[in-house]
Amino acid sequence: MQANRCRSVWVTVAWTAAAAAVWWLCAAASSAHAQATPGAVETGTSAAERMDFSRPAGATPSGRGGGAAESTRDPGRVDSGGGVLPPIRLTPRSVDVPGIADARLDLNGEWGFVHDVPESFDGRGASVSEWDAVRVPGHFAFQGLPRMHEEFGVPVAYRKAFDVPAGWADARVMLRFESVDGLTRLWVNGHPAGENDIATLPSEFDITAFVRPGQPNEITLTVETSLATYWSRRELGGINRDVYLQ
Repeated sequence: MQANRCRSVWVTVAWTAAAAAVWWLCAAASSAHAQATPGAVETGTSAAERMDFSRPAGATPSGRGGGAAESTRDPGRVDSGGGVLPPIRLTPRSVDVPGIADARLDLNGEWGFVHDVPESFDGRGASVSEWDAVRVPGHFAFQGLPRMHEEFGVPVAYRKAFDVPAGWADARVMLRFESVDGLTRLWVNGHPAGENDIATLPSEFDITAFVRPGQPNEITLTVETSLATYWSRRELGGINRDVYLQ
């Protein structure tokens, strides 16, 4: 009995040491990646990285991966948050209250999707000649499409057309993804609007400067293998939880 108890203790110690080693490797990789990209997005082979991912004149959006504090930094800059994950600071979720109109605009449903992003892609849906249809939320690999690209810098792309109520003209508009599995870069109506690399945690973007209340709007985003998805060796990816405006 005592031997079994000692064996259990040693197994627990071994698992704890292994978990600590994995965490240290991820932290070291994240730090190295941040040092390799101190300013703008690094040059690579993806169509997204070949673009000028800079903020349009007069716009002050912010992408808040995992709830990182709002800032006026260049949306194209990779921000490691000083560690493996950025600090948690998200806009509170809207809640349903009987008798009060829901202030949230649901973007779940059918989205456009392209697995092999063409060279012509520039952040506008019209720059891709043909889009497949996928259901969001959900892994596209479970919908008859190939799995996530394993190489860094090789993205897939999503597109969604939607209308913003005219009554939102004076409101702050936040786009929230409850989970996007991979490094994400976002465009709203053709304008670069931010990026995040936090794997499956929630992220949100202030897109007030880019949406057109009372008119048709468009979101496009690319998703590619990130440090987090690479170290966990996942072959899935994409938008796998709810998406909405609030």
